[in-house]
Amino acid sequence: MGWIANFLLLQEVLPGGNAAYTFWSISIEYHIYLLLPLMLVLWRRINWPTAVGVASLIGLAGIAAAALLDSRLWQLYPSYYLLFALAAGACICVRRRPDVAARIPWRAIGAMCAAPQSQCCGSLAMRPR
Repeated sequence: MGWIANFLLLQEVLPGGNAAYTFWSISIEYHIYLLLPLMLVLWRRINWPTAVGVASLIGLAGIAAAALLDSRLWQLYPSYYLLFALAAGACICVRRRPDVAARIPWRAIGAMCAAPQSQCCGSLAMRPR
C-alpha cells in the first residue's frame, strides 16, 4: 500500500509510510491543480462564476469532511482548494468585471478561508514524525 499512496500522492492520508516527507507540498499542488481542468470545462460550457462556485464548494466540502468525518483529511489541506478557486475567480473577475471586483471584500474572504487551515496547521506542526 505504501508505493500506491506515494504514486497517487496521498502519502499524508493513507497508511504505509512516506517516501519523502518534504514532498508533501508537491502532492498538495498536484491535487489542487486537478481543479483547474474542471474549472475550465465549467467556464467554457456554463460561465466563470459557476466554475468558481463549484470549485469553491469542493474546497468547502473538504473542510467539512475533515472537520466532521476524518481528521486525517486535514492533511490534504482542503482550504487550499478553496483559496485556489477563489484566487482564480478573483483574477478572472478583475480582468472581466473590474467594477464588480472593486466592491468585493477580497481580504476578508481570504482570511475566512484561511482560518480553518491555520487552526489545523498548529496541530500538524506539533505532531511527532
